[in-house]
Amino acid sequence: EEHPFAGIDDETTWSFSIQDREKPTITTLFPAHNSSQVDATSFSALKITFSEKVVKGTGHIYVKNSKDDASVKSIDVQSNQVIIHDKEVIIDLGGLLTDETSYFVNITSTAFKDTEGNYFDGIQGKTNWQFLLGTPAPPVITHTSPQHRSTNVSVNIPSLEITFSETVVMGTSGEIEVRKVVNDEVVAQVMVQSGNVSLEGQSVRILLDKPLESNTQYYVRIASGSFQDLAGWGFVGINDKTTWQFTTSAQKPRIETFSPAHQSTVAPEFNTLTLYFSEPMQKGGGAIDIYTTNGDLAASISVSSSEVTIEGNKVSMALDASKLQPNTTYYVKIPSSAFISIHAQEFVGLKKDDWRFTTSMQKPLIETFSPAHQSTVGTGFNTLTLHFLEHIQKGIGSIDLYTTNDDLATSILVSSSDVTVEGNKVSMALDASKLQPNTTYYVKIPSSAFVNTQNQEFAGLKKGDWEFSTSTVSSITNPSQTTVQVHPNPTTGIVYITLESNPAKEVQFEVLTLQGTMIKSGILGKGAPKSIRTSEWPQGCYFLRLQIDKTVRIKKIIKK
Repeated sequence: EEHPFAGIDDETTWSFSIQDREKPTITTLFPAHNSSQVDATSFSALKITFSEKVVKGTGHIYVKNSKDDASVKSIDVQSNQVIIHDKEVIIDLGGLLTDETSYFVNITSTAFKDTEGNYFDGIQGKTNWQFLLGTPAPPVITHTSPQHRSTNVSVNIPSLEITFSETVVMGTSGEIEVRKVVNDEVVAQVMVQSGNVSLEGQSVRILLDKPLESNTQYYVRIASGSFQDLAGWGFVGINDKTTWQFTTSAQKPRIETFSPAHQSTVAPEFNTLTLYFSEPMQKGGGAIDIYTTNGDLAASISVSSSEVTIEGNKVSMALDASKLQPNTTYYVKIPSSAFISIHAQEFVGLKKDDWRFTTSMQKPLIETFSPAHQSTVGTGFNTLTLHFLEHIQKGIGSIDLYTTNDDLATSILVSSSDVTVEGNKVSMALDASKLQPNTTYYVKIPSSAFVNTQNQEFAGLKKGDWEFSTSTVSSITNPSQTTVQVHPNPTTGIVYITLESNPAKEVQFEVLTLQGTMIKSGILGKGAPKSIRTSEWPQGCYFLRLQIDKTVRIKKIIKK
């Protein structure tokens, strides 16, 4: 018969213990073995950290001179000079050691043991715990660039440079700052461990990533420990605003942007020159002159006039566009005295090749419409005609006729044979059957439909530009085309308008520059003679738009 084993379920039947036989070992020493940066002015105790808790044994700690092995300190481990806190042992030397001297430490093998009685092996010989004492001698700055209190330093200075009294290396952290003296504003901040700091022997170079402001006083701060010598002594740093100062030169203000851009082409309605400077500006004296490339003065603007305005770093110069000719290159000449910075520094000025622009070619203009705008045509009417002021040619698109309710009545392709061009005359054959009697129509033509010989598109026609009405009669009731003479042409002071067929009619007029800007308008009353004074106009070419009843005529006149 089988009987099962009853087992062991108590703490006394079978017990045993494991004895700790591991010896305590050193994890850290102070001073560290082979250290050479121990400050002799404050060093007064040795420190040992063990791998486990220790207690005192018997024996001595010896501090010896490395030069002759002479013992300079002998401390009984049982004395009050030896203090133990768990794993840490502090050995009071009872006084300072000699400066500029190398020492080593020996400890007897019975001096310390763990709580199980396992003894520390001790330290023997002169090569296991050795150190050098010295008075702190951190590196000092012997030269800086820019030098302290230097002036006229370029705003584009690429870097700061330091020469130390000895070879240095980077510290583990720290930063270099450039600040304004006036308000302590930080304008540059470089971390010592960044790629903007480079070292070579005693020299340090700190790159600056942006220009400084002109005529400004700066100072440099350097965090302590940013650099250290090969012995580990850290540079004390610069923590004030008087150790390293410099002042930038009063830099001439720079033009950063031109509008219109240099060598660009401007639209006919262009009327403002604009400069953006590198800093806020104010008016000086002189004039802004615009010349043709042949050296002819086209326009002059006094800097002191209201045509010149300044907002911060932006200078705007209002320009009378009527003084510019189409398809012409101009340059802008500005003396250096015209604009100055808030530090009273003149800019460099502009000469012939610094700022040029070209006016675009004039869009072709319509001189007459047939039928005339807002006239009435007969039911047999079948041709639309435009007379331009210059030779014209076909482009692309279509001529569309709409009722005033915007219903499309008919469409004529510009490329079709229904559209013919002879010199400055454009004829558009129209299927009259598509027009209703007693109806008002308007003509819509895209700007791409007709171009001049320089491939400039005309302005195009939209609703309200060219309207006519059909009637039930067979004849065109288009107002008679009055013959108009404008003389003398060219003119110097007065131009006369003569209506040969009906001189007593009233004439409405507008004077336009080649860019389309109206400079004068009015009504010439019934009766003769009719005249317009031109003496105040600048020299150049103008369009004279005359409306007689519902007929519009455009004449080109030249003012000398």
